[in-house]
Amino acid sequence: MLTYLQRIKAFLERGVCGDYQLKAWHPDDADRFELVAPSVHTGWEPVEIGGSGLEGKVPGIVVGISGPIVDDGEKRLIPVCLSLIVCAAGSVLPGKGITPDRTGYYDLLNLGDRVVYAVRNAVEVGEGMVLDEPRIEFEPDNESMGDLWLGLVSFTLRAAPGPRAACRDLI
Repeated sequence: MLTYLQRIKAFLERGVCGDYQLKAWHPDDADRFELVAPSVHTGWEPVEIGGSGLEGKVPGIVVGISGPIVDDGEKRLIPVCLSLIVCAAGSVLPGKGITPDRTGYYDLLNLGDRVVYAVRNAVEVGEGMVLDEPRIEFEPDNESMGDLWLGLVSFTLRAAPGPRAACRDLI
């Protein structure tokens, strides 16, 4: 399974994040932000909101599995859930620091659209995997978590089935 996650991660790094930049907190000054490409991670790591565990992960995408993987011998179905996270750095006003605004929400919507577009139009979503059905769900969280905006993109990928018992000795 790790191989599937790594392939999806590589696809997102190339097809979504490579030439795209969003706001990130400046490492040396909380009143400033910088533009960086979203980072892509695999698996669900515990993250304490507002803690140092977010460093290098915002803006970002976390690749995970959202349900059972079904292998019927003909195909393998992989339910993918991408967690999107962006910061709402707002506007920097001289003498007033950052004034929060809804640009983080707009950044989240734009990142979600970019992911949906890339998945929908890809020949393969990671090597050897294709979109199983046209349905892709993008669900932005309509409330911020402090300075963060979160959203989910989910879809199902189809891959070749796992090896049959008679083929295991060849692996």
